[in-house]
Amino acid sequence: MQRRDFIKIMGVSSSVILVPSILNASDDKYMDKYCDNDILSTWDGHDLNEQDIRIKVLSYAILAPNPHNKQSWLVNLKHNDTIELYVDQSRLLPHSDPYHRQIHIGQGAFLENLSISASHFGYKAKITYFPQGEYDNIIVENKAIASITLQKDSSLKEDELFRNILNRHSNKREYANTKVPQNNIEELITKIHDIQNDNYILQFYNKEKIVSNFRKTAVDAMKIESQNKQANLETIDMFRFNDEEIEKYRDGFSLAQSGKSNIARFFIGNLFLSREKALKDPLSFGNTAIEMTQNQVNSTKTFGMLTTKGNTRLDQVKIGRVYDRLNLLVSSMGLVMHPISQVLQEYSEMNELQKDFLSVTNTNKGETVQMFFRLGYAKETEHSPRRDLKDIII
Repeated sequence: MQRRDFIKIMGVSSSVILVPSILNASDDKYMDKYCDNDILSTWDGHDLNEQDIRIKVLSYAILAPNPHNKQSWLVNLKHNDTIELYVDQSRLLPHSDPYHRQIHIGQGAFLENLSISASHFGYKAKITYFPQGEYDNIIVENKAIASITLQKDSSLKEDELFRNILNRHSNKREYANTKVPQNNIEELITKIHDIQNDNYILQFYNKEKIVSNFRKTAVDAMKIESQNKQANLETIDMFRFNDEEIEKYRDGFSLAQSGKSNIARFFIGNLFLSREKALKDPLSFGNTAIEMTQNQVNSTKTFGMLTTKGNTRLDQVKIGRVYDRLNLLVSSMGLVMHPISQVLQEYSEMNELQKDFLSVTNTNKGETVQMFFRLGYAKETEHSPRRDLKDIII
């Protein structure tokens, strides 16, 4: 099934046309029949009749992975042949991402999707990082992350990963409890190192001793986040409890990304889980997240990690491009991945656990683990939603 077949954007300023999803399970059909559950699940974000190449590539760029699906991107199109990318400072995660490191990784993922999709249309994306100057890695300034010029190049070959942009997704299901074969891991390492960025380290782990440690670390980190009231409330704020919230906000994440069927989501949402209940008892909501994390990591036998040799804003943006590319490679190989990076978050309650994690992983002084994720096999889930393209254009 083509997963991004639900919404078609007819240009930036025109209306959104709904396209029914293809249902593939009996309980989904039950919901469709009895509950009128026609939700706006995801994007098919490109109109081939659109004349502005920038709009074409942006419609793929917004499908990039990003923290909590905040979609913290703003683009300025005031110059005819240029895209300027900024951080949307109204869409940050100040409690779980206090130095906005993860937000900048999401900027890099956006740029990589943009560059790959430009090649599909025969354009080279010339990217200039921080054209107004790079800022410190603990603040966000109103300066462009990048200036992108699209140059027509008839000799340019399409990036082979373009075909995976519409299928890539972070899969939060329980996995098949199977190690990823060594030849697949070697292929990932070889192909990811083909890109022009030597300032990072990609590592995979599948030995039971360290995998067991990682499982415990992931659960302990989720416990810490769930007990941090502000970080927990930040997660609740981005959780979409029902189809109406998904339609309204077009961001965040829901039970769908954990593989819950429509009928399961209907009953859970109506009987057990609601925004009102979560806000009234956030610790109970957090306990659910802890249980889900435990089940997720217990079913996973391969973990991965991306580390940079520095931690400047440029380092963060560039590793975001690597992370996006890794996601696409994983998708091309029939694998799935899911970030479990709570242990990397930079607030005081996480410090001790993070210190232990960095010791176990032999992370050198001066290096920064930017992404921690699990890798394996699982059925597809629904994609997280995306906002209208016009919402990110200045």
